[in-house]
Amino acid sequence: MVELSPEEAAARLQYDEARIADIERQINTIIATLNELRLTKNTLSSLPSEERECLIPVGVGVYLPAKLGKESKVPINVGSDVVVEKNISEVLSLLEEREKQLVATIENLQQTAKKIGTEASKIRQKLEEYLRSREKEGNVPVIG
Repeated sequence: MVELSPEEAAARLQYDEARIADIERQINTIIATLNELRLTKNTLSSLPSEERECLIPVGVGVYLPAKLGKESKVPINVGSDVVVEKNISEVLSLLEEREKQLVATIENLQQTAKKIGTEASKIRQKLEEYLRSREKEGNVPVIG
């Protein structure tokens, strides 16, 4: 680690803490997406084998009538706002892949946050040591 002045160390510590908070927000957003994906998988998996009439909620007590079953084709966004029709088993496979990608992304973000946290901890410790040494010399007023 490069030696920093106390002012640089304090600024770096603030920056690292902000980065960790940003990563935590990203993780929470991905977790919400992951929860929605899992709910979608459960819903699609529970469709009956034969096509049946059902009502699909679209919001505020409004429903669309539809006929759905395990052999139905459903539109799915495959990226870059490209929507294609796939059968349920294909959609479930795509969702499974997305789930794996999201879990891997969360793990990578957690590792990054841990690494930043370790570095921030070292900086915090050096700052505390510096402040204690200055306090002993009588150069830093004690606030409290």
